[in-house]
Amino acid sequence: MSADGRTALLEWDMNGTEKTAESNVDALTRQTDAVARAHRDFYVGQAGVVSSKKALNKEFSSQLGKAGMRSLPLTLLILAVVSAR
Repeated sequence: MSADGRTALLEWDMNGTEKTAESNVDALTRQTDAVARAHRDFYVGQAGVVSSKKALNKEFSSQLGKAGMRSLPLTLLILAVVSAR
């Protein structure tokens, strides 16, 4: 608890291997989100190696898919222009 009593930090370590943590972190994330929804006047968040890694991988995969959807039409257009010459 902070000196002014307005901030609290809860630290913990998950037992097991990183692979075990990867399979269990989703339940923890859902619970954290539920607490955040129930207490909208407060910031409730979660940060850790495994949860951050999963979030980054999800965002990277999403962006990679979008890049593929954008590059395919452009590639076909370039091929059509080049082959027309």
